[in-house]
Amino acid sequence: MKKQTYSKLLLLWLSVSILSLPTILWGQLPPAGEPRWFKGNTHCHSWWSDGDSPPEIVADWYKKNGYHFLVISDHNTLNEGEKWYEPRGKRIERLKIAAKKYEDTYGPDWVKKRVTNNQTQYHLKTLNEYRTLFEEPGKFLLIPGEEITTSSRDGKAVHVNGINLKDTIPPLSGDSILETIQLNANAVFIQQAKTKRPMLAHLNHLHFRYAVSVEDVMMVNGLKFLEMFDDLPSTPNDEKRFSSERAWDILLTKRLAELSLPVIYGIGTDDEHGFAKIGPGFSNPGDRWVMVKAKFLTPTHIIQALDKGDFYSSSGITLEKLSFENNTIKIDIKARPGITYTTQFIGTLKGYDRTVTKIENSPVANLKYKYSSDIGRILDQQTDTHVEYTMTGREIYVRAKISALIKNPNPDQPPKKEVAWIQPVQPFRE
Repeated sequence: MKKQTYSKLLLLWLSVSILSLPTILWGQLPPAGEPRWFKGNTHCHSWWSDGDSPPEIVADWYKKNGYHFLVISDHNTLNEGEKWYEPRGKRIERLKIAAKKYEDTYGPDWVKKRVTNNQTQYHLKTLNEYRTLFEEPGKFLLIPGEEITTSSRDGKAVHVNGINLKDTIPPLSGDSILETIQLNANAVFIQQAKTKRPMLAHLNHLHFRYAVSVEDVMMVNGLKFLEMFDDLPSTPNDEKRFSSERAWDILLTKRLAELSLPVIYGIGTDDEHGFAKIGPGFSNPGDRWVMVKAKFLTPTHIIQALDKGDFYSSSGITLEKLSFENNTIKIDIKARPGITYTTQFIGTLKGYDRTVTKIENSPVANLKYKYSSDIGRILDQQTDTHVEYTMTGREIYVRAKISALIKNPNPDQPPKKEVAWIQPVQPFRE
């Protein structure tokens, strides 16, 4: 009896230990089907267009750096079909570095190359081929995407990302910036309707080459996402234009209060182009991302959560909890020792000054009008790791911005500013 009792106890202990193993190794996991936060990026590039590295190097970096999903959104392609890539041009030294890393990492059984006219060319793997190296259920997902890259008929650049596309969308040009944005966004919506597959479109880098103005975006129908906080070398951060956040507040106010158009969300991406060299001016990965609250890591669940605004954008700050109930925004910040977090609740109140003044002789082509300081005001500011804002009923919308200064490991460099951008919400009647 003693031996049988001992055996039963041992078996029970082993069973409990095995069942507890995931918690021991990975921390407390949410129950199956409970929403959790997934980290992702919806805009980056590879050798399939103008990135400096093959897609395997790109996907590998994001997976190893804690991302759960990634959209490699090369220009006008879904990474499918036959393509040979030849490292050349002004970036040849960077491309050679990337090529060597590619060969050293994956070896001749994976990397196929040929020599044509004394130039080495690499056969690019398609998304369906390279995804087999990286995808893991519940851990990492590659979602197809395309940066639909075009210009209006007067030569103004327009880039729209299509996410979870089934087929490549040929870029379209309209007579105006507005028409061009609308045509390419519509192409995503039409494909979604035909395939009954969840998709979304976001307008990229508002200030790229100073082409798109806030007025161009204001009247677009169906487009719910504006890419925010993107630092391309060709878009210097000067004071002669609206910041992306200022543009966001103007768009939210005008669309919601005057044009009866839906909310527009701010989606953070890094628009990565460079892995071979890290430093200023190289559009490196990991500057900004989205944290999406979804039940499962699938394209459908990620896109549905984004479409509902169940996400925040970040450049380093992480949240423990985020909710909007009973007209109250509640945020719990995952704090790090010695860091002060400042949360600003930003919005526009009813009765705001609607004066719009045309800017004569504007120094920048896409800066056309000046708007009232009533738009996008700081309604409240708090310094704590748990913050709340209860709407009074006067707000058209409220969004939150959390900031922190992080000490730079290099004492010769200034502190790094990290930010989390919380999506706008509107008051509702209980």
